[in-house]
Amino acid sequence: LAVRGEQLDEAIQLVQRALKEEPDNGAYLDSLAWAYYRRGNLDEAEKYLVAAGKQLPENSEVQEHLGDLFARKGRYADAVAAWQRALKGDGQDIDKGSIEKKINGAKGKIPNAK
Repeated sequence: LAVRGEQLDEAIQLVQRALKEEPDNGAYLDSLAWAYYRRGNLDEAEKYLVAAGKQLPENSEVQEHLGDLFARKGRYADAVAAWQRALKGDGQDIDKGSIEKKINGAKGKIPNAK
């Protein structure tokens, strides 16, 4: 539900219940964060995405989500770093060309970026 952006309140409730059973489950943390992101609650999204990123540092999808969040918050250098981790990660569930475009676009918004 969270990934599709559907029934976000329900998605949040379901994932919160799952996290009570497995509080360190990175996939659950990412799902909760993404539901908050889709709802526009970026601070809550960041709290859970940063935790998910620490739990799943090689998970390309989680790192891409983190990059998307940072970009939306105007933190372009952090976004680029997360997207670069996504490209170096497991490569699952990502479009590398899309991420490379995001990186190039964000670099244009960072002063003195190469």
